[in-house]
Amino acid sequence: MRHDIRNVVPGFEDMKAQPEILAALKHYALSMGFSPHEVDKIKDRRELLMVYKAMKFDQLHNLVQSGHVQFKE
Repeated sequence: MRHDIRNVVPGFEDMKAQPEILAALKHYALSMGFSPHEVDKIKDRRELLMVYKAMKFDQLHNLVQSGHVQFKE
């Protein structure tokens, strides 16, 4: 996952944050069943955006399920 994703993932323009962000995206993709080879082949910004958004959705869902975040109806 070595791509130009500055406009896809917030915070990626910070060079110090890049390794941590890439590691999180790679870990998430691997946890979803992608092989290391498949993850390393991701080149398309759209694929990267989908991995990022899915990861963020799951993080939010986990916060809601744990009661740390509540939505008003």
